[in-house]
Amino acid sequence: MSSLKNLEIFLEKTEADYMLLQQCDKFTRQHYLQSQLARYTGFTGSAGEAVLGLGGKIFLFVDPRYHIQADCEAKNGVDVIKLEMSQSFSDALKELVGAGATLLVSEEHTTVSVAAKLKKYFNVKPQRYTDITENKNTGEVFDLPFELCGEESASKTEKVQRYIKQQKADGYLVSNLEDIAYLMNKRGFDIPYSSVFKAKIYIDKDGVHNYPCPVGKKVIINPQNTSVYDFETLDKPVEIKENFIAQMAGVKNDAEIAHLKECFSNMDNALEGFRKRIKAGLSEAELKEIIEEEIFVHGACELSFKTILAIGENSSSIHYCASSAEKTLKEGDLILLDCGSFCKGGLATDITRTFVCGTPDKEQKEVYTRVLQAFLRAYNSKAVSGFELDETARNFLKEKAPEGFNFPHALGHGVGVNVHQSPPCISPADKEKKKLVKGNVFTIEPGLYCEGKFGVRLENTVYINEEGKKISFSKFPFEQTLIDFELLNEDEKLWIKTWLRN
Repeated sequence: MSSLKNLEIFLEKTEADYMLLQQCDKFTRQHYLQSQLARYTGFTGSAGEAVLGLGGKIFLFVDPRYHIQADCEAKNGVDVIKLEMSQSFSDALKELVGAGATLLVSEEHTTVSVAAKLKKYFNVKPQRYTDITENKNTGEVFDLPFELCGEESASKTEKVQRYIKQQKADGYLVSNLEDIAYLMNKRGFDIPYSSVFKAKIYIDKDGVHNYPCPVGKKVIINPQNTSVYDFETLDKPVEIKENFIAQMAGVKNDAEIAHLKECFSNMDNALEGFRKRIKAGLSEAELKEIIEEEIFVHGACELSFKTILAIGENSSSIHYCASSAEKTLKEGDLILLDCGSFCKGGLATDITRTFVCGTPDKEQKEVYTRVLQAFLRAYNSKAVSGFELDETARNFLKEKAPEGFNFPHALGHGVGVNVHQSPPCISPADKEKKKLVKGNVFTIEPGLYCEGKFGVRLENTVYINEEGKKISFSKFPFEQTLIDFELLNEDEKLWIKTWLRN
């Protein structure tokens, strides 16, 4: 199929009411800018859902991170449904169309867990449909040397085999590409903004095998990463609540921590080079080109996500990625830069800084300082869970944020083979009350945003050391000219003073 009209015809023929338009998925790592959702709604964000109804009506659902971006990018005729921070897509869709509607979903690109949530309210009809050409592995898939991965693939596989035995199952179907890359100690830079490669594997007591799975076996699947199609091919699927392999990958060993230190040192150097080249008159597109040039000059093999570079009022859009050639930098403008890369070890980096061209005004300094205080309080807190860390920053910003500015996203996320890889997650969700452990790697990224004015976000990726302390990989300094030191207490002044490059 090659057009929206063809999808409408297919929808009508299958006697469904709505069709789920496909976003980036966990199986192919198809880049979201090539997805059906982006093609037919115009929205280029990395998270969101859309449904097509009879007659060609499209509804786009986005969470608070993308409200402004969706308003700017959505094509004429697309209705943008703005979700609250804790509101689910399935609940919002039920409110819009009512329970009982027949919803067409792609059996190859819809996960078991998503289908289960939708089945609570709708008649879900899995079908094979797509009009997106998926990436194939055309580049090199290479083995990681031991000094970068720190554990042999065979050792990781043995842990999975013990888990299979504990679950009284026969095998484990692994379709999540980050899990496969981690287990196999292999990487590839063929797919944009990733270090993974297309594959599915089946693990049993005899080792690792190619997909498909044998018949008649009890096979463990992770419902959040297994397609409806794969699930239906299994005779005895065993659903697990937590991704055991992701739990393994979420604890980085000494070799991985050492490699990430090197990677973030490279990113610090790239940011330093970028800062020196900031000047009035440059456009967002030119500034984006400068930072990406610096990133690759300083050792990157691939970007870990699409660079976010926003000037002035565009910085109030949390995941802004348009980088206009027309929007130029003026004296007094803020620049919000969120960027990351993969180096040779295929682990992601992620850092955000807010810069100013020239001299900032009082409001810019106040907002920047409040965000910096929230970051420092979370970073230096004794909080032992992602929930508590988020609460520390969120409670502070609720009290101190200037009028009109808000903090509408989670405080952070795990980082690994994918730039967003859980566990852990640093958010107000109850499930994040688990204690953070040695080797966990995650971001701390508070922000304040006001539509029509500007936004400020500051982000460092950190790890938990042997003493349970948070240690930042990046040593890149904060912007002295944007800090209102009169708003800081003595502890905060000391924390900033000791935030030195070393």
